[in-house]
Amino acid sequence: METKFVRNRVEKIRRSTLIVPGNVERFMGKAITRGADTVQFDLEDSVPYEQKDIGRQMVREALNTLAQNATQINVRLNNEPDMWEKDVACCVAPRLHSVTIPKVEDITIIREVEAKLTDLERERGLSVGHTEISILIESALGLSRLPELLGASDRISTVTLGNEDFCLDLGIEASPTGEELFPYYAQVVLQARIHQVMPLGFVSSIADFRNLDNFRRLAEKSKQLGFMGSSCIHPDQVAILNEVYTPRQEDIEKAMGIVQAYEEAQQQGRSSCSYMGKMIDPPVYLRAQFLLKRNTILVGKE
Repeated sequence: METKFVRNRVEKIRRSTLIVPGNVERFMGKAITRGADTVQFDLEDSVPYEQKDIGRQMVREALNTLAQNATQINVRLNNEPDMWEKDVACCVAPRLHSVTIPKVEDITIIREVEAKLTDLERERGLSVGHTEISILIESALGLSRLPELLGASDRISTVTLGNEDFCLDLGIEASPTGEELFPYYAQVVLQARIHQVMPLGFVSSIADFRNLDNFRRLAEKSKQLGFMGSSCIHPDQVAILNEVYTPRQEDIEKAMGIVQAYEEAQQQGRSSCSYMGKMIDPPVYLRAQFLLKRNTILVGKE
């Protein structure tokens, strides 16, 4: 059954993505119980070369046996052609939501992965378009081609800047605050918005899972920069991301007040008004509407 792609992904929810190695069975089984919006089974960096086939087998078994719940499953592929084809073949299944292509620098791999997904979806009785694509930018070349890359497939739902490899490629020494990467984050957020996909990211390393207070501060900064969700490597980080990227009650109440005040002004023939001592014009009204819509989606998930 053919489906029509709906490109506007910014209305979807992916506050937290818990990354686990695709070759550690005990982590994979527990991961979907941790409350993350998405769990990523990593077949790339987390799995040594000699363990790749074992990882693929474990991912296949997990997708066929894991309990159904609200957690979406993503599989991170390898970039090399002789590897990603095997990765895709092992994971296309009803339980799979998306695949991540790392180190993207050229539209070729995006289109080849898309074609392979289409073939497997048809072969396995899934609707064409069932599997979304996330892309991971990890080099200067990849970032420079981001507009072209995001336009390569309507399956693309998220884009992330991979901090560690990106810093290595540019010769940047990463700091605890990640400020040296802010200009590059802005490029990712801008292009994601233009192409109506979700910008995901974290302004520093996610490896320090013991300092949760600092992780929360960095998550708040990531949200402030325009990211709509972040990845993590430890279950304790999941709740923080979910909280940070969920509208606060006071923000919901304020947004409701803004919408009501503005719509009353519209009925009186005005396109601006005041609310709580501040001017409300169309951009402020639309931002309030967007927050309320996302909150409605989140309430429906819970």
